Amino acid sequence: MIEFGDIEGQKLIQIKNSEYNLDELLNFNSKRIQAYKDGSYITIYLAPYNYHRVHMPVDGVLLENTIIPGELHPVNEKALKNIPDLYSRNQRMISFFQNSNYEFSMIMVAALNVADINKKWSNAEIASQQVSIKQGEEYSRFNLGSTVLMIFPKECKLQWRENLNKNQNIQLGQLLATLNR
Repeated sequence: MIEFGDIEGQKLIQIKNSEYNLDELLNFNSKRIQAYKDGSYITIYLAPYNYHRVHMPVDGVLLENTIIPGELHPVNEKALKNIPDLYSRNQRMISFFQNSNYEFSMIMVAALNVADINKKWSNAEIASQQVSIKQGEEYSRFNLGSTVLMIFPKECKLQWRENLNKNQNIQLGQLLATLNR
């Protein structure tokens, strides 16, 4: 894991002095940007030796799933320090979900040698039927290491687990935060 915390206005901090803007990260989707302003985020880096499947943090209905073309830089800490706006420049899949109480998003960032983000549902399928995904169910996967960002709106009042530390290894099913809404 790389970073977690509060979104300050539209800024996410990823590594020392490295900020990301919601405008660029969410591909200038003004409706969605406003929903996440001053919310919370977590960035999970998946090294090549990690588990590469992405599971749902909470129940959700898939609202929108968009692949944004982009570059394929590595996403390790060295690259994050040296390539400005890396997550916004790399290819990524932006998925928006609706829970019973709030909307949330998962952003899967492709990387060097990891251009394949396997998704289960096309936008045509989403438009024709409701795609409900349960907490813990596999949502997508990478073919090698990469990065997943999850963002939540301010009204979720995310409370991070007390002993959660930056750059700590995490495992599937491990509690990272509590949604207090």
